[in-house]
Order: sequence, then structure tokens, then C-alpha cells
Amino acid sequence: MLAVLAGSAADAAKRPRVPPDKWAIDYAREYCILSRDGVGSEVGVAFRTRPMADEHDLLFYRLPSQKKASFKGSIIRGDGSAAAERWVLVERSIRRQTIAETTITGQEMAEAFARARVRLTGPNGFDVQAPLPDAAKASAALRTCEEDLAKRWGVAPAEMATWATAAKPKSDLRELFWSKDLSKVGMLQSGHVRAVLDIDASGRAVKCSIVERSRVRWVDTKICEALLAEARFDPARDASGRAVSGKVVTPRIRSVRLR
Repeated sequence: MLAVLAGSAADAAKRPRVPPDKWAIDYAREYCILSRDGVGSEVGVAFRTRPMADEHDLLFYRLPSQKKASFKGSIIRGDGSAAAERWVLVERSIRRQTIAETTITGQEMAEAFARARVRLTGPNGFDVQAPLPDAAKASAALRTCEEDLAKRWGVAPAEMATWATAAKPKSDLRELFWSKDLSKVGMLQSGHVRAVLDIDASGRAVKCSIVERSRVRWVDTKICEALLAEARFDPARDASGRAVSGKVVTPRIRSVRLR
């Protein structure tokens, strides 16, 4: 069973009007959020996704009380192997729940739904997992939400369907806006920036459209200029493996070059 909700990403972790063994799909302004409260001692789990992006957010909530921490952890695959390490942040939410937040790729998420379970491990015995029942219905609802969100950004589901493999950046796009020399970069106090990039068949970004703004026009302009000039991509490919035009949604960019 699925419940369709409307709201913000901050509301995704807990939906008291949805039974704890049912999925809720949340049509937030800039995300699609699929969440499920665990039954009994099970932890809750939420996937916060964006269309045309390979990196998504994975959240476990209702965890046993833990101190705030950050560390490198891994998603465990179905064969028991560990996927690439990624940062995990453990903190208390505004609802006084302990939440662990990390990232998950589209492929890792598909594997988790295929085996109906997702598991995250880390140092000092950190090991949390959640069942994913009715995985086929849940993942189908998430795809529908992503298609609806993509339409808001001017991308038709029919266009997305032509990409057997979506275009993706060759490296983390956020690295273009960071430096160990803090005099060269500034953090965005007004939140973050996200853009949709048009990628041609050679893997070059040819258009940048800001879909989440910083509230400062020159920041948005500067970020687009850097992405168009310096970012490198693998192009989208169709079912025959031929390179085709595609689109990329950037991760949240929270800093900007000052010089």
C-alpha cells in the first residue's frame, strides 16, 4: 500500500497518519521522498531522490539513541560485499529522533529494492538495516514522482525513457567550488544551488538552468559559468549503446568561488 503526500523534505522522516508498515510517497518541491516507518523494533527508512541524478539521499530514523557523529560507511550489497565508502552523518532531528543520513546511487538503490532490504555499516560496530516490503510498488511510485518532478524542470518522461544510461559527471561537481584555501571560496548562507545541465553526445555541457537558487543572482551566474566551462561528463546512451544528448541534475552546491 502507498499513501501519496505533499510537503517538504523536512517532513519526510515521520508521517503519523500513514500506518507504520506502509509506504508514503511525498511530492516535495524539489525532491521525491519514499518513506516507511518500521514495525515494532524496525527502524524507519526514507529515500530522497531527484530525477536525472545518480546520487540520492538515504535516511534511517528511529535509531537507538546515539551521539552525533560523522564517519565513512558502506552500503552492503546482496552478495555481502561493501559498496564504495561514503560519509554518514548521525544526528538528532527536530522530532528528537536519531537519524543516520548518507548517499546512495541509483544502482545501489535498485539492488536494495530487488532484495527487499537496505543495510548500512560503519566503524565501531555501526550496523543498521531496514526491510523494503512491496518493493516493486514502492519503486514504481518513486519513478512516477521523479517523472512528474522532471516535467517541472522541462524534461519529458519520453525523453528520459530514451536513455538506457543517463549522462553523468566524471567527478563530483561540488569539487569545482571548493578549495582548502578558504579565502578563495565562500559558503552559501542562503542554502544551496542546483542546476539542470544539457549534455551533448560528446559529453560537453551546452546549457545550464538553475532550478534551486541561492537568492543572489551573481552566485547563480558564476556557478553556471564554471559548470559549463570546466565540468566533464559521460554522455547519455540509448539502448544500442550510442551516445546521445542527455541531461544532468547537479548535487546541492553550497559554496562558490570568490576569486
